[in-house]
Amino acid sequence: MRLLFITQKMDCADWLLGFTHGWVQSLAARVERLTVICLAQGETDLPSNVKVISLGKERGVSRAGRAIRFGRAMAESSREVDGVFTHMSPAFAIAAAPFAKRHRVPLVMWYTHRHVDFKLRVATALCDAVATASPESFQLPTNKVRVISHGIDTQRFSPGRPSAPGRPTLVAVGRRSPVKHYELLIDAARILAGEFGHPDLRVRIVGGDVDNAPPGYADHLRATIERAGLAGVVTLAGAVSYEQVPQEYRNATIHVNLSPTGGLDKAVLEGMATGVPTVVRNGSFRSIFGNMADELVADGDDARALAAKLDAILCLPEAGRQGLGERLRQIAVREFGQEALADRLVAMFRELRRR
Repeated sequence: MRLLFITQKMDCADWLLGFTHGWVQSLAARVERLTVICLAQGETDLPSNVKVISLGKERGVSRAGRAIRFGRAMAESSREVDGVFTHMSPAFAIAAAPFAKRHRVPLVMWYTHRHVDFKLRVATALCDAVATASPESFQLPTNKVRVISHGIDTQRFSPGRPSAPGRPTLVAVGRRSPVKHYELLIDAARILAGEFGHPDLRVRIVGGDVDNAPPGYADHLRATIERAGLAGVVTLAGAVSYEQVPQEYRNATIHVNLSPTGGLDKAVLEGMATGVPTVVRNGSFRSIFGNMADELVADGDDARALAAKLDAILCLPEAGRQGLGERLRQIAVREFGQEALADRLVAMFRELRRR
């Protein structure tokens, strides 16, 4: 089988999109040839059966120039593949559709987000199937949806020693965006450090700004930290390279992710795979956590209730926290591993080809 993979960036060091490099490696092990078209290319280390075509954003090529290059790359590549897979952007699927239809090859779009707009509706209509991580991860009703879970590199995201053991540490990993509810975490940290008696607590918020973040949002978070009197407790660490992210989880006593219910945040699964107790606000994880759900799922916007849940885990003996983390890792490896995702994607294309 020969596949075409269209994505924003191919860079194993990128803090936000570095995981797609691992997806390409896993897919390449299952197909004869894999062509990748990306807006920009950075650091890569890929098998010999992978060809990467960058549209030149990393070299400053204009939007119009990238569009022309995309058309040329699709004209050359689409006639030689058995399937086209677009990652996240509905615009990629819309732009790829004429080429896929012309050569009668299946077009599959990966999409995991609560947002639904006209572009997504058009892309869904043009695709043969939509791959997503969970039933809640794709909000547009359609019989084209295939739930195949996330693909986490469970070798990269694996347990290990903290680089600076000592202080109890909460870590939140994700883009700086209001949907992550970092204000709630800061408020819970204030309660933990004061009323719950954790004066040595440390909190790290790891992640950079994204294009659609409100202007000044990072400054707003800094002001919130100052008002809470937590300037020496909460750190806005900013973006770190993808290679550094696993160590951020390993350094944590608890990983906290406060995205709302609706889809499976990849960062939650990465934390689970690293074997760190992971507290979420997303009710979709209740069925995944099973009998651990009451310990690990915080409901609503109550900072005190969140602080109490975090305090209960902080007060566990080390063996108790380790056992909790080990059980979460088992779930991540079994249900959400990168290899399982690649198997499901290839099987999906084979099924679509038989139609």
